[in-house]
Amino acid sequence: MYKKIFISFLLLAFLNFIAGCYSFQPVNVREYRQIEEEDGKQNEIYVKTKNYQEYHFSYWNYYIENDTLYGKISVTELPFEGKFAFEEIKSIQIGSVFYEVSQYQKIEADSGKPYVIYLTKNNFTIYQFMKNDYYIENDTLFGKGKLILHEEKLIDKNIALSDIESIQYEYLNVLTTSALVLGAIVIILLIVAVEAMSHFRLPFGESWRN
Repeated sequence: MYKKIFISFLLLAFLNFIAGCYSFQPVNVREYRQIEEEDGKQNEIYVKTKNYQEYHFSYWNYYIENDTLYGKISVTELPFEGKFAFEEIKSIQIGSVFYEVSQYQKIEADSGKPYVIYLTKNNFTIYQFMKNDYYIENDTLFGKGKLILHEEKLIDKNIALSDIESIQYEYLNVLTTSALVLGAIVIILLIVAVEAMSHFRLPFGESWRN
């Protein structure tokens, strides 16, 4: 009986852990600064700016000083603007197919520019360009797009507090936690009751359950 109770308790404790007893609450900058003053710096925050950009900062990667949030964010791509001479380009990818520059020029002449291309300068450097953000002129490709990174990189990201729409921080959801704890207690009591009844003996010497 006690083994079943113990297993049930562990299961319910695990469900209590993963069920989201903590929730993210959005607040404005003034409210968040008050939270930091009262409870200290939060483990992680999600910042939404007034131009609809969103950034995630973990505890070690941000701080607020004066009128600015200073932080570092993980990125897998970086903005790029520049040009490539044809001899620098190893291939141009459309969909899953790679083409040499001369082949690509023929495709563009016959069918127009594709929605997006991936330019490979060497085996480790890949750039993404959208249809309206690049053009070819005099054996050179000019473009404004993205440099695709092969692994996450931390970069500086500083945001003026006046540009922040909201900050989400993690807080304890008391209602959810209380409901889960109460549910755990009720289920354990039911298990105890069922186990007790299963071992109850009738007056005639027969078990309640064989």
